[in-house]
Amino acid sequence: MQWASTVAVEIAHLGTDGVLHGHSLTIEAWTDRRTCLDAWKARLSSVADEMAGHLERTIGARTFEDVGAFVLASLPECTRVIVRLPTRGHLVEVTR
Repeated sequence: MQWASTVAVEIAHLGTDGVLHGHSLTIEAWTDRRTCLDAWKARLSSVADEMAGHLERTIGARTFEDVGAFVLASLPECTRVIVRLPTRGHLVEVTR
C-alpha cells in the first residue's frame, strides 16, 4: 500500500533562455510507510515552504527534476515525487 499527499508551491527559476520564469507547481509525495496523511502533508508543506520563491536561491535548483530530488532528499521515507506544471500539462516523476 502507498500513501500520498499533494501541495501547491509558487516558484521562479531561470529558463535556458536566461529569463526568470514563474510557475505554479503541484508536488505529490508518496511513501510506502503507513502514515497519518495529515502529518505527511504537513511535512511536505514544510519542504515546499523551503523552496518557494526563486529556486536557484532557495534550494540551489533550476529544473523540475531538481525539485523532485530535493523533496526525496528532504523526506527520507518518500519513495516517489511527482512535480506537475498544470498550466502547461507537464509532469516530472522522480523515484528512489
